[in-house]
Formats: sequence, structure tokens, C-alpha cells
Amino acid sequence: MAKLSEGKDYISIAFCTAMFYGSEEVELMQSFFPVCKENNIRVVVFSTYSDFLTKGSYDRAEQAVYNLLDPSDYDAVVIVSETYKYSDMPDRIARKCLDAGVPVISLVRPIEGCINIRYDYAIAFEQIVRHIVEEHNYKDIVYFSGMKGNPFAEERLEIFRKVLEENNIPVKDEDILYGDFWEKPTALAMDKLFESGRALPQAFVCANDYMAMEVCKKLSEHGYRVPEDVTVTGFDGVYIERFHYPRLTTARQDLDTTSDVLQDVIHRLADGRECKDEYIIPFKYTKSMSCGCVKPEVVTAQDSNGSVQFFKASKHERDLVSYYGVLFGMTAKQGFGDSLKNVFERTISSLYDTQCKSFGLFLNSDFIDTKYEMNKNVSRILSRRTRCIYTDKSVAAIRYQLGEGGVPGRLMSRDEIGENVSGALENGDCVMVTPVCVMEDAVGFEVASFEPLSFEYTMYYSLLMTFRQIIETHKNRSDLEVLHSQDQLTGLYNRRGFYSYINSLMENAEPGEELAFISLDLNWLKQINDTYGHASGDFALATVGEAMKKVTKDNEVCSRFGGDEFAIAFVSKNASERAEKIIQNLRNELDRRNEESDRSFKVSTSIGWAAGKAVNEREMESLIREADARMYEYKRVFKERNTWLA
Repeated sequence: MAKLSEGKDYISIAFCTAMFYGSEEVELMQSFFPVCKENNIRVVVFSTYSDFLTKGSYDRAEQAVYNLLDPSDYDAVVIVSETYKYSDMPDRIARKCLDAGVPVISLVRPIEGCINIRYDYAIAFEQIVRHIVEEHNYKDIVYFSGMKGNPFAEERLEIFRKVLEENNIPVKDEDILYGDFWEKPTALAMDKLFESGRALPQAFVCANDYMAMEVCKKLSEHGYRVPEDVTVTGFDGVYIERFHYPRLTTARQDLDTTSDVLQDVIHRLADGRECKDEYIIPFKYTKSMSCGCVKPEVVTAQDSNGSVQFFKASKHERDLVSYYGVLFGMTAKQGFGDSLKNVFERTISSLYDTQCKSFGLFLNSDFIDTKYEMNKNVSRILSRRTRCIYTDKSVAAIRYQLGEGGVPGRLMSRDEIGENVSGALENGDCVMVTPVCVMEDAVGFEVASFEPLSFEYTMYYSLLMTFRQIIETHKNRSDLEVLHSQDQLTGLYNRRGFYSYINSLMENAEPGEELAFISLDLNWLKQINDTYGHASGDFALATVGEAMKKVTKDNEVCSRFGGDEFAIAFVSKNASERAEKIIQNLRNELDRRNEESDRSFKVSTSIGWAAGKAVNEREMESLIREADARMYEYKRVFKERNTWLA
């Protein structure tokens, strides 16, 4: 397949990240993607919803989105490797692309064989520690580390020890606390510190901002002020720190330099120019209020910008709360709606708030049909097939264009979907591909085009989760309907399920198709039960059910009416030929099972069938009576000439 950039005046890249809506992830995309547009680079984002910090039931289904990534479509692939926490997904994506001959750029965490762009955390962190020790002349310092064994945590701890030892300050074990890079462990450690009766240190040096902000919170709860009573420093420059008071002395990623380096490397790769194996970008160290170097009464340009950002964030929070209310109402009202089509039609209006320019929801063709009916055999399909696989054709459940809308409900091939992606790229938009997961399996995907600075990432994520919940609710309802319409012994439809399905078959029959009905009756069930017990009778019934499933197709409905009565129904243009073939295959299958069985009895059935036009229940019942009559006549003759013993 040709690259998306072939014959175009731009370069195409795939951008792989976990948890696209995270504040740091959004900040990176909003910095890098505009630079891409300015430099004729077009971006297709592939993202999951989880960062895989903890093992979740949807992990495998979400990661299936990378099955949609065809490396040959792109000139290069960028993997934001650090966003995938405890997962080998970045390595697997990289190997897939490298094996296809497509260059890979890994951001933050080095991957063998890739061009690696990483940050030099060490220099900036050492600057912060030296600032506290050598400029503020503090000697009583408590250090908050990340989790033991983590390479970033261990590197920063060693730097802290080195700087203190160079300044002849002893490092006591009790002054090394572990906050594991998160708020809750930090809060627990601070509680223990206060309970111990230890005097307040001069400074807390923290290995990241989340721990530093939690330390400030705990100090405030105990009546201490930062920096008047104690100094606190952070690291990493997380987005939420901008709204913290006091602002932290910290260090953050230089996103401008990162974006410039990324686009330069991409152009070098596209032009065949030489690239280094590794690019190192320093962190930016910033003195601020929490160490007392910036006074709060001095309003700097950064502080002023922070106020503007805080106002925007407050408004955005209100917008999100309002949007969540809309989505909650959508879930409550539509989760048990009669038709998924109605759900999709009503949810189109909610796409406007996300500020996406176009949107497509594509579901596997074996999960839902073009009339928005969920496949009645979907549970069997999901359990039978290889998990987390996308079908070659998908149903376009929602197609949305800003200012327009529509729910065409038609099959689309991967190539056709790809043409839409290419069209969005030509318009200069970014494209994002995310997975649709139901019951821990991948059943589809979403494709959205957007402008990175105006796109509402969090709202979009919330809408996608609402889609998942509504579809899963309908799937659960479908499963309940199957449960009530299924024979528990054989797994076939019961009488209720059979008539529901056969009515659907007749309604959807095409011109020239006939309805065929095959009536079956298990021979000698009473004799088997009386002689060998009901467990043997159940075995015989289950054997017939298994044989019926083996010789029929997914669109041919099999049923156990009750007792020893079974039925098969289907619509076809060659109904009589197909019925005779099913009957012969069924007899052959039962003969094979009897030969392989060590039971003292044979499993056999009496069979009759009928086929013809059936457009209403009266005609259908006439066919059923005709098939039953033939079956009973066969059964009478069969019992006169055969025995039930093996």
C-alpha cells in the first residue's frame, strides 16, 4: 500500500501515546502538532485510554488499536514511550515498525534500534539540590523519593546524596522518605513524620511535583507556611503545578526544544539525511515562590499568564461538569433504548462540544449489522474467535462532519476508511484513532480529525467512555435476552428464542429466498433414560445439539424446543438443496460420533423437512406442520426397523 504522503507535499507520521487526554500528554501534543503543521508534517495519533500503570481487564483490548497501525502508511513513527507505564507496548510497536523498514523515534524511554530523544533530568535536579544546599545554606533537609528500584527515583536519590556529601552534610536514613511519585503515599509518610515528633526540617526536596504539592498541603494542615516556615521544591513541571500556591521551584520539560528536535529528525529521515542515534534535551530549572526566591507580591509575566490560565481552567472545569451531566443523562436514557441507531442519532449533537472536525465510529461487521442490530450470536463469536481482532469490513455506525451529521449504517472497508483519513490530513488536520472495547474485546474503533489547540481532549475522552458504556449496556441486554431464549443443556435456542430469530429471518429475507424448516426428534430417549439414567439422556441430547451446531452456519438457527424435539430453520435461494445437505451432514456426524463413542447406545434422530415461501406466521406454521408430519412418519418407520442399542 502507498504511503499517505505519496504524491503529496507533506510527510506523514504515526504518533503513538497512551492516555491522550492526560494533561502532560495534551501539553506535548499542543506544542508539537502546530510545529508539525508549520513544517508540512501530518499526524495520525494512535492512543489507548489507559497508561497501564495497573493491570486492567481492558488492557489487551485497548492495545489492539495498534493492530490498525500499518507502518507502511507512514514515513516515520513517534512513540511517547514513557506514557505506557508497566507495559511492553512501546517495544512491540517499535519492533513491528522496524521490521517493516519504517524508522521509529522514541521519546523519553530509549528503545533499541530507534532514534531516541530523552531528557537530561540529572543536571536540572542537581541544580535544584545545589540551590537549596549551597545558595540557601540549608543543612537539615528531608528528601522525598520515588519508588524503590525505579531508575528515575534511584538516579535522583543518588544526586541528592552526592550533593549533600560534597557539602559535608550527613545523609540520615530517617530523612529519606518514599512518596512513590504519588500523593497518597506522600500523605502517609508526612503523617508518620508529624507523629514521630521530629522537628520541622529547613527544607523538603521532592523527586517530583505531585509529592511536593502534597507536602505543601500537609504542612498547611498543620499550620506551617511555605516558604516562610519551610522550603519545598519539586521536579517534573506537571501542568497542574501552574495553579498551585505557592508556585514551586521545579524543573520541567523544554517542550519548544522537544518539538523542534522532533520535527528536525523527522525531516532528516524523510530526506535521507544522517540522524544521531540519541538526542538529549535538558530540563529547564526554574526558581519560584516555594523556596522564597520569587516573592508572591511581585507579579511576573509568568504569574500573570498563570492567572489567565487559572481562569481558563476554572471555566473549563465548569464546562466539563456541565458536559458530564449531559453524558450521564445520555447514558441513563439511552443505555436501555430500543435501538442503537436511535442512540447514535442522538449522540451526534454531543460531538460539537468536543470541537472535533469530523468523527467516525466503526464497529466490526460481525458485532453489529447495517441496521444497527447487534449480532444475536455475538457472545459465541467473541468467545470463539481470536480475541481483539478487527474485521476487514466495519459498519460506519456514526459519520459526523462539523456542521453536518448522519448515520449511514453501511459497510466500509479499511481502504475506504483510510481514504477518509487521507482527506483529513490533506486539510491540514490531525487524526486520532482510538479503540472501542466491549466485554474485554475490541469490537471497533473511532477516528476523529481535530485542530490540536482547540480540541477538547477530556470531553472527547468522556464521550468515548459514554459510547463504551452504552454499547456495553446494549450488549448486556442482548446477553440477557439470549439467556432467556437459550436452552441451557445444549446451548441452542429454546422455543422462545427460535420464534424470535425465525421472525427476524423472514423479515430480512431477500427476493427469491425461501424459508426452510427441519424438524428433528431424538430417537429412544425414554429407553436411554430408563436404562442408563438421565445423565446418559442428557449426553444424547447434548450430542445432537453439538452435531447440529457443527453442520450449520451462523445464519441458520438451531433450537431445542423441549424434551427430545429439535429444529433448524434458515432462508436461502436454494432452500431445498441446503436442507438435504444439512440432513445428510447431520446423519454422517452422528454416525461418526457413535463409532467413536464407548456408550452402549446409539444417538440418532428422525428428521423431516419442508421449504417454501413464508411471509407471515400462518405460512410459517404450515411449513412447520408439514415438516413435523414427515418427521413423525420417518420416526414410525425407523422404530419398526431399527434398535437403539449400539
